[in-house]
Amino acid sequence: MAMNLKPKQKKSHSLEAKMISHFKKFNVDMGLDLSRPMAVACSGGVDSMVLAHLLVQAGAKKLRLLHIDHGTRKEIEDEVELISSFANRHGLEFKTYKVEHLSLKTRNFESIARQKRYQLLLSNLAAGELLLTGHHLDDCFEWSLMQQFKSSAKQIDLGMPYRNGYIYRPLFAFSKKQILMYAKLARLEWLEDASNKDLRYERNFIRSLVANQIAPRFPGHLKHYCNRMNKLKMIKKELSRAQDFKVIQRQWGIVISYNGEISEGIEQAILSQSHSSKGRTHSQFDKLRSLVKSSSIGPLSFSGGLRVFNFKNHLAVVKKGHKINFSINHSQIPEGVPFLSNNTNTKHSLKICPIADRDGNLNKFFSEISLPVHYSWRKSGKVLVWL
Repeated sequence: MAMNLKPKQKKSHSLEAKMISHFKKFNVDMGLDLSRPMAVACSGGVDSMVLAHLLVQAGAKKLRLLHIDHGTRKEIEDEVELISSFANRHGLEFKTYKVEHLSLKTRNFESIARQKRYQLLLSNLAAGELLLTGHHLDDCFEWSLMQQFKSSAKQIDLGMPYRNGYIYRPLFAFSKKQILMYAKLARLEWLEDASNKDLRYERNFIRSLVANQIAPRFPGHLKHYCNRMNKLKMIKKELSRAQDFKVIQRQWGIVISYNGEISEGIEQAILSQSHSSKGRTHSQFDKLRSLVKSSSIGPLSFSGGLRVFNFKNHLAVVKKGHKINFSINHSQIPEGVPFLSNNTNTKHSLKICPIADRDGNLNKFFSEISLPVHYSWRKSGKVLVWL
């Protein structure tokens, strides 16, 4: 049966459909597989509610919503009720987790809360599941602007990454203004977080500065920022083709395959895994160059809690909060003993390789690695694996 819409309703319906189509195309082009299991970090605010609704409309089948209670706001019950109602309406799984031992009086509260939030979210992902956050183009601009005052790192000019390991930011397809437009077109409900107006927090201060002073005076700021960022990324992509190293993403950090020389590109790849822009990185990289010339595997500690392990032609960069260690040993198992690969039926023989010690479910650890992972029949303790 044809819908009998008034002209204004037809126009609104058409615009909503176009935004859904743009969202889907943008993210598919960016490499997001909508058929994969995905979890949305949902706060009940307009950004995360729009993200969840767009994903449903775009055809995401294995979707669930995760909520974090920092234990610092009384509005949390309203958030849980709103998200739960949305999840029930669309047949989605919903879970909420509470951050322990966090107070508004905590020194550097903003940073600590962010770290604890991501730790909870990532630790509760299922095997192979992606974490999607509601960051959008305005967030990217505000982050770059804020980092200009706090860091001299080159990568801040590229903005927040669309993807960081298992974390994706699908709303980079839209600005805040467009997100609010979609929310109204789709008649979504959301809650406003009063703490977002507290200018004691750095991000809120920058957001207020942009909204009240920069945007009114320079209305094209976001368009020019996006164009410049895209041009810089194209330059970076062209330069990377000539790079003598390769970066492999892992949930716990990255593995760098290289020729034994620590270039500026490798330095930037290592620093990209740190949440801190502080520290004497020059002296740290001098120590790393000494380490790679030795037979020691480290680890070497970097700013932001990073640990860098040295293997022949490989560096393993482990992010803060991930309990994983490596060591190189000669296997006492004779040549020819079969090992099992997690994603093939082929059996392999390994003699010398890294040994990974990891707390928790080994199968989940293996599933995080897209390349073939070879491990023994042994299911606990130390097992031989490829990086």
